[in-house]
Amino acid sequence: MQLNNPNTNYDEDLIDDYIEDAVRIIEDWARPSNETAFTNGIYNSSIISYVVESFNLNGAEGYSSYSDGSQKNTIKNSPEGNLKSRIPQGL
Repeated sequence: MQLNNPNTNYDEDLIDDYIEDAVRIIEDWARPSNETAFTNGIYNSSIISYVVESFNLNGAEGYSSYSDGSQKNTIKNSPEGNLKSRIPQGL
């Protein structure tokens, strides 16, 4: 992953946690688990989207709405739900 703003620092451990979460979700969701899909980079864009969405909702995941001062957001989908919608589920 590459950050658009090089002056912004993000916790590397948090990024690693989000990536590991995405891999676990995909392994649980995609049946049968396809290890070559990971090594070939088939899920890379989906994992990156999951990490970005998780960062955007950091601290607000699981809520149907989130209010912080003057800003109010309604969250219709979770990063996990969006990730699953991008990955076909085999039988």
